[in-house]
Amino acid sequence: MKQETSIILCVREDKILLGMKKRGHGAGYWNGFGGKKLPNETILESALREIKEEADITPQDMIQIGTLEFTNFITHIFTFSEFKGKPVETEEMKPQWFDIKNIPYSQMWESDKIWLPLVLDGKKFKGKFFFDGDRMVDYNLEIIS
Repeated sequence: MKQETSIILCVREDKILLGMKKRGHGAGYWNGFGGKKLPNETILESALREIKEEADITPQDMIQIGTLEFTNFITHIFTFSEFKGKPVETEEMKPQWFDIKNIPYSQMWESDKIWLPLVLDGKKFKGKFFFDGDRMVDYNLEIIS
């Protein structure tokens, strides 16, 4: 059985909140917040815990909009626009707002430039991505209603 993970993205008007991963898998990349689901959690509880740990904010209107399958894990994609708290740097992530026209795709996972525009367009989706190490070799992505 594949490990369940989450990516949580705050999109507000023409801005997106991303985090620079400071350690572990994906260090040095901009990404959404998130991580592995613990055995005693639902995926929603896990996503809320992860963003609190990584940016010290609590989403108020989070919804799941997508699912991405990778070699070893399934990632549930969540978005929100309203939250309590103020994004702060933690041991794991450094949050930063970006204009959606200037997303740092060159410093992100290769697959992000394929599915993240769907998030910004308000689409729901599911997909599978195939990697050889850190290099994407194939993918299948579909919009769902």
